[in-house]
Amino acid sequence: MTKSKTTTTPLFPDFHLKTLRNSPRSAQKKRREDLDRLASKRLDHLADMLKDFVPLKELEPANKGMGSRERLYSKVNTFWAFLQQVWSEDGSCQEAVHRIIEQAEAHGIKLKPSASTSAYVQARKRLDLDTLWSILYHGAGAMELDPNECFPENRPWILVDGTSFSMPDTESNQEEWPQPSNQKPGIGFPVMKAVATFSLGSGAILDAETGNQHEHELMLFRRMYESFTKGDILLGDRGFCGWQMMVELQNKKVDTVFRLHGMRKKVSNKDALNCFEEGDLLIEQPRPQWREETGYSKEEWKALPEKLTLRQISFKVETPGFRSETIHLVTTLLDAEIYPKEFLMEMYLRRWKIEVVFRDIKISMDWDLMRCKSPEMVRREFVMMLIGYNAIRYLQLHAANQAGLGIESLSFKSSLQVIRIWERRFRCAQKEKRKVMALLLEHIASVLIPERPNRAEPRVKKRRPKKAKLMTRPRADLKAEMMGKQAA
Repeated sequence: MTKSKTTTTPLFPDFHLKTLRNSPRSAQKKRREDLDRLASKRLDHLADMLKDFVPLKELEPANKGMGSRERLYSKVNTFWAFLQQVWSEDGSCQEAVHRIIEQAEAHGIKLKPSASTSAYVQARKRLDLDTLWSILYHGAGAMELDPNECFPENRPWILVDGTSFSMPDTESNQEEWPQPSNQKPGIGFPVMKAVATFSLGSGAILDAETGNQHEHELMLFRRMYESFTKGDILLGDRGFCGWQMMVELQNKKVDTVFRLHGMRKKVSNKDALNCFEEGDLLIEQPRPQWREETGYSKEEWKALPEKLTLRQISFKVETPGFRSETIHLVTTLLDAEIYPKEFLMEMYLRRWKIEVVFRDIKISMDWDLMRCKSPEMVRREFVMMLIGYNAIRYLQLHAANQAGLGIESLSFKSSLQVIRIWERRFRCAQKEKRKVMALLLEHIASVLIPERPNRAEPRVKKRRPKKAKLMTRPRADLKAEMMGKQAA
């Protein structure tokens, strides 16, 4: 039987065979392709510069995969944009948005944000504060080992000091951090007090705590006890020299070296338990009387030791151009052979490095004044400022190790300038990135701080500031008076 040459398949004029070649993409498949495309074009080129410093897992979305919402202002993109904003000379959100637009253009991303800062500001609010603290702690731990620094018994030395930051005068900021009482309402600015601990070896910020002007630095510092580990040595100025705190830290196996508090008298040679050498005495400090501010009950206070055994170190500092000053230290490091007087003198004089750290943050990085207008964002801004500082120290440490130098010999300001210029070069191919990284570290180590022992410079300015009247009344009153004169 011969088969018929005709087909029984019905013919539909608008139905083309071309549509049968590929099955239509489902909505889920389209979504997966969009996620892959965006993931391949993330604005995270700084991750190649800061390897091992930032834990990238902390920046992954919580609900990664199908059904999760992916934005150009994603968690990872917002973090890196925020970090670049901290490093920026301008530091404004508007500049950060323009930088994101430029980076999206360089990556070939079709979806570009508008020039409005609203989306970026909202994205910064979505950065979890606990995540930012985790990134800070991880980065500090990534550079704790410095091969150029060697301390007795390999014990880490930690510095502590306090400072303050000002911020925009908003109602919510004033409620959280009231302005000083000597400033008139509507004229002053909220002030946030901060206490931070630093690594003497790397200069990294290890931990920090903030509060208002009514909270003493000692109370803020006590909140950071959990960050100390057995064997740490804490170095601080006279403001932290408290009998109670030394006992509490000693119970945690943490030793202390402080300048003697001004309210405590120096122990003479005849009242000392032992004299190791001139200016190095073994002494006892009796337990102070109980006060409610100690946080202990009377029974708990009586359970503390009646006396605390310490060493008292006395030495004179003579700097040309300044009056001589005698400094008295007290320390729980009782072994004079392992920790001789000259070594403790040297370590205390290095404490001034903390003042340089705060200067680097507030002057070189221009973060003396916070920019955010709400307490929740001020806290995020504060932690990001610390992360930005540590990131620069991280690169300095690698540059110093590569050049065989000490990190203290490198200029922080110059390193920041080099990073600002070279960071965009990390968008190149993978092989080029290794070359760019080597060049970045080479240029960071190219500018050294000259040795200037006993340098004396008066803290004065020659150039006069522009004359402008100071605000003596709230701005609203001045504007109302101005408009009243114009109407008249």
